[in-house]
Amino acid sequence: MGTGQKETIEAGLVIRSVGYRGRTQTDLPFDDSLGVIPNSGGRVTGHDGDILPAVYVAGWIKRGSGFIGTNKSCAKETVDNLIEDFNVGKLPTPHAPVVEPAPRSWRQRVRLG
Repeated sequence: MGTGQKETIEAGLVIRSVGYRGRTQTDLPFDDSLGVIPNSGGRVTGHDGDILPAVYVAGWIKRGSGFIGTNKSCAKETVDNLIEDFNVGKLPTPHAPVVEPAPRSWRQRVRLG
């Protein structure tokens, strides 16, 4: 219900920011009423409220639709928490994938340098 008052603002550019509603993601909890993955500062939380280890979100799936300008501070909060978790040893040790050498026939066809 408006006040009935109107105001005209001179502007050279008007941008409309349309938010999007998140959808359920496989193997992650989801709050359908808000359209977000439940989280605490970007750390994904289960339906019981406990933080799921090494699972993070940022952006609209973290907080719901909103202004584009808030994505940077939203992502910073998540990354700060991820770094904190890494620094205190809460993240699993990454394992390098096993990389097989290229077949000999490929190496003969490619000249490096």
